[in-house]
Amino acid sequence: MKCCAAGAIVPNADVAGLVGDPIKLPCDVDRGKCGDLHSIKWYRGSSRIYVFSDMAGIARPEGEYAERLEECSET
Repeated sequence: MKCCAAGAIVPNADVAGLVGDPIKLPCDVDRGKCGDLHSIKWYRGSSRIYVFSDMAGIARPEGEYAERLEECSET
């Protein structure tokens, strides 16, 4: 899985879980290097599975994972 933010690819992260159990998709972004973000996109292989944009008010799963993903924010 890879995460792209502000046109830069953030290092890959391996994510594993059991069917039916929740997992978190990480995306550690250094705003000092990347500046203000327009959007963050997560990919599995070449398929985009989630897009997030705070500025545009978008947080949605896409493609075959649309029914399986939901937003989770850290507090």
